[in-house]
Amino acid sequence: MTVNSMGGLGVLSHTFHEIKVVNMGSSLASRVLVISIIVALGICFLFSKIMVKEDAVVVNLALKEEGKVYVFSFSSAKGVKQQILKNSSPSVGPFIQVFEEDELHYVQPKDIKEIVNILCGNYRIHEYPEQRFDGYITTTQMKCLNHFVRNENTSKIVEQMKVHEMSLSSPVSDSLRVVRWSSNYLSGETQILENCQKKQFRVAENPHPGETFVCSKEFIVVNLEEMGSFYSQKVSFELDKKNQLLYIEKRSVE
Repeated sequence: MTVNSMGGLGVLSHTFHEIKVVNMGSSLASRVLVISIIVALGICFLFSKIMVKEDAVVVNLALKEEGKVYVFSFSSAKGVKQQILKNSSPSVGPFIQVFEEDELHYVQPKDIKEIVNILCGNYRIHEYPEQRFDGYITTTQMKCLNHFVRNENTSKIVEQMKVHEMSLSSPVSDSLRVVRWSSNYLSGETQILENCQKKQFRVAENPHPGETFVCSKEFIVVNLEEMGSFYSQKVSFELDKKNQLLYIEKRSVE
């Protein structure tokens, strides 16, 4: 009986020893995993902060015309006039996310309205010399862009696609340029249909205050150079990341 008890205690001790070893092994593996993740995130953070630059920048618009530069103002034409009369600079600021790749420029369809207004001549110039530019531009009531959204059923009864259609018109011709894409809010699926592209760009993400990561994301975008060609062969774009401006230069046709 004593021998059996001792034997049982020995088996028990051996079992506890195995459990302890297993637990220690699991704990060690967990620690190694956590450390690996931290190191990977640290490398990712350094990579994003030091080695990788964003493809995107949020900008305001500036028109270059006849050797002068005019900056876009959110205010109405009447509001800008009133500010100028008071010797006060009208409100301006960055509001459009522009992507740059191989010297070509892209924006999401939701951001093309004011660019289209400038391209189609739907703006008013307000002369007001500033230190680095010559005045401001505001858009008028004339419409060069119409946006329609319609629902389209899928193979599932409760699932629908939203088809977006933007119609760009030119004041000097009867031609139209249509931009179309679709989105499924249940599945998150998007499709390009006409005059737009799906492209990957590096953008900054802020998951927590004080933390910034650069990651690659897919966007549906419109090529500005192609859109400019629809309105004129004498249009060019220049992205000034430092001053957060997208210059739209319109040259007179000789």
